[in-house]
Amino acid sequence: MWDRYTERARKVMYYAQEVAEAHDYNFVTPEHLLHGLLREHDTVAGILLCRLGCDSDALRSVIERQLPVGPGRNGETMKLSKRSVQVLGHASAEAQRLRNNWIGTEHFLLGIIAEGRGIAFEALRSAGLDLHRGRCILHEFYESAPETWPPALTTGSPVSAAPLAPVPAQPDAQMVSTSS
Repeated sequence: MWDRYTERARKVMYYAQEVAEAHDYNFVTPEHLLHGLLREHDTVAGILLCRLGCDSDALRSVIERQLPVGPGRNGETMKLSKRSVQVLGHASAEAQRLRNNWIGTEHFLLGIIAEGRGIAFEALRSAGLDLHRGRCILHEFYESAPETWPPALTTGSPVSAAPLAPVPAQPDAQMVSTSS
């Protein structure tokens, strides 16, 4: 599953896990993914948000204020919520639509928007980002990108302190397997 993810996308997944742990979750939600995206300013997602005129730090503060405390870690392995799996599915579909052989931070951002619900989606929507606008800004970026674009893919597993794995469902977050 992770072999198509850019190094930056893998780093964002790691950051999302850190945020989930800090908020006492044992699963990663789309809100954690967005928080991880906002932590890295020099990614394609960061560039898209900048071109939109979005203040990433202010957006991250909105997410932090609205994100409830999780149900507790209970020593369980970190995993993806069903909604996060859907976001990653949308991200993969966006990459395919764009004929990209990688999944990067830009695809994560579009995936959150395509999922269409939750705190992360509402925060992006209130910042003026919708799927059409995101795709247009991304297309403009690709058109003006340097010759070194696209990014090189790396091999191996994503950077992770705790691997994502399937476990029983939690309230409002059905868990699914991330292995393929």
